[in-house]
Amino acid sequence: MATQLVEWTNGEGALVKVPPNVKAALEAKYRGQRNLGEKALRVLDFFHDKAMLKATQRKLGDTAPHDPSMLTAKVNVATVLTLKADPSKSWTCGYDGIISTRLLDHVLKCEKIKDDEKVALCKHVGSSGAAKKWKEEYDARNLLAKEASPAKKLSAAEIDALTPAERNARKRQQSLSERTAQVLSDAQVEAIHFALCTFFFICHIPFSVIEHWAFIAFVSALSPAYARKMMKRMALSTNWLSKLYEETQEKIESKLDKAMGKQTLIIDGFKDVRK
Repeated sequence: MATQLVEWTNGEGALVKVPPNVKAALEAKYRGQRNLGEKALRVLDFFHDKAMLKATQRKLGDTAPHDPSMLTAKVNVATVLTLKADPSKSWTCGYDGIISTRLLDHVLKCEKIKDDEKVALCKHVGSSGAAKKWKEEYDARNLLAKEASPAKKLSAAEIDALTPAERNARKRQQSLSERTAQVLSDAQVEAIHFALCTFFFICHIPFSVIEHWAFIAFVSALSPAYARKMMKRMALSTNWLSKLYEETQEKIESKLDKAMGKQTLIIDGFKDVRK
């Protein structure tokens, strides 16, 4: 028995004969796809939905007319989704083939959709990896844009041009800049001086390291207040070396004086190359 055909009006206004079940699929929202939850529907709100009837091609290059009664929803019905904010961007999804996670990527990458709308969307689809990544990058851009120094402020285009490594570096620097202002007393500065000198002398660190930009950056990250008072190379090798030596000698002599009945032999490291 031949399948009863009904008429369906396509996007161009033309009447096409199709089986009733195919017409029902074509006229249903999102072609009647049933596995679309609340999160998927929020993503689809950014798209225009249009039904599409695909021709059945028996073989490559086949242009012969086909029997309308042989059309099926699974093979011949599709959905065309077009971004509302940018009609030039559209995608075709097969029957029951709408995948919201892929569509979410297109929404987040669309420059014509406002960030506020994307933030609201990410809030509702927060479990998505793409949403988390976009939100992290958005927060990072905002953090860079809010830097206190006008000389360090970047335009949105400049921020987008930064590599991930550059963004991370600026983000770390900004987090250090937002610390509560620290004030060190003279006694605290002197205590840190002694700790720093001990590190240099005991570990045999070249004195030139104290003026190296990387070491200064490290100290500044630890304590900006101390970095401004840190000694120079010459002071380290003269004044502070002498102070540490004198204190060390005094402590050793004090301990030796308390060791009653014991003899101590001290040998220095000097060697006369002429003998």
